[in-house]
Amino acid sequence: AKQLSAFGASVKIIETNRARCEYLTAELSNVLVLHGDATDLNLLYEENLEGMDAFVAVTGFDEENLLLALLAKQQNVEDVVAKVSRKSYTALIETLGVNMTINPMDMCATSILRYIQKSGIVIFSQLIQGQADFTELWAEKDMPITQKNLTELDIPEGVIIVAVHR
Repeated sequence: AKQLSAFGASVKIIETNRARCEYLTAELSNVLVLHGDATDLNLLYEENLEGMDAFVAVTGFDEENLLLALLAKQQNVEDVVAKVSRKSYTALIETLGVNMTINPMDMCATSILRYIQKSGIVIFSQLIQGQADFTELWAEKDMPITQKNLTELDIPEGVIIVAVHR
């Protein structure tokens, strides 16, 4: 939410826990935090669900997230993301037209890899139902990769370099 807001997006968070709402309100500037239940259809419609560009369902229950994602898709929300822990839901997710899933186990594995690989050389993460692999590479100055231009590197077929941060 903080990064989306900094990017200029209008962000709304619906949270059932009042203490969490207060914390989020204090921590997130330019983010609207609402105390309510995201499964309350009236609340979603009052908050203009059909006018949203994106919708992210991250309740504690896979089934709720899938139903909310389906609702958002039915309201023609273009980008819909759902948190789903069960791999067996992959086929169902694809039929619903959900754009992306967030799997806590994958995120946890990535965090563990980041911790284990303190040198920060390669960090790996899978996203979008396993259809894409993202690799973050931290090149240190004595590595052979840093001695060549990107065009001179032997990059495997199908690899796309998205960003270079110096």
